Amino acid sequence: MIMARDSLFILLSCVAAVYPSPKAALAQQNNRPLVKITTPEAGRRYPLTTLIPYVIEVSDKEDGESRYDEINTLEVYLTVRYVEDASQATNARKEANEPDVPGFVLLQKSNCVNCHAFNEPKIGPSYAEITRRYPPSKANETTLAKKILDGSTGVWGNMVMPAHPELTMEQTQQIVSWIFQKTQDGKSNYYSGANGAIRLTIPAGASPGGVFIMRASYTDHGAGKDTPLQGTDVVVINEQ
Repeated sequence: MIMARDSLFILLSCVAAVYPSPKAALAQQNNRPLVKITTPEAGRRYPLTTLIPYVIEVSDKEDGESRYDEINTLEVYLTVRYVEDASQATNARKEANEPDVPGFVLLQKSNCVNCHAFNEPKIGPSYAEITRRYPPSKANETTLAKKILDGSTGVWGNMVMPAHPELTMEQTQQIVSWIFQKTQDGKSNYYSGANGAIRLTIPAGASPGGVFIMRASYTDHGAGKDTPLQGTDVVVINEQ
């Protein structure tokens, strides 16, 4: 009798492993993060060249809450893009809600954000400064991709660039390709962090009277084998 009961227990355990309960399956399901730009408010007008504080809140069922410091805020990104034709703001909003391209997502999840910023020097040179030394070309894309993958030292003074063995050559090329593309664009700035300050400036050669599209994004870390999901929020400021 005891052996039969033990056999039944083993059988039920195997069934539970193969067919988990709905509650267990739900617990493993990844949920899309909620991202909200709380400051500045949509529709507000701000003087050009003045510093404007920004605040982004992130809530994710798996990763946690930014207000409780459970989110790595360096993985929260703000993109500020100038659109010359204010009538195109609606289309720009739709484009801003599209998912980030793989190169940008990889950059956000790497430790690159600890040492590099988009336009301003940090511990290491800015992406803009890097592309001035290594202008966009296939050869320079390969060179920089290898430096990210293998690490380097002595290129920018005594600073050490750590290796990134967790990435593939294809992935580092995607990162460099994104950096090349966006630093040449000239109409967007990128900031990491859930809060900070931005300065509204019209890009060189652009016409005044446009609007600024502010887009916040955060890509979560997934749950189990689920694919990571991204949350975004978009506000438009300085509309007429």
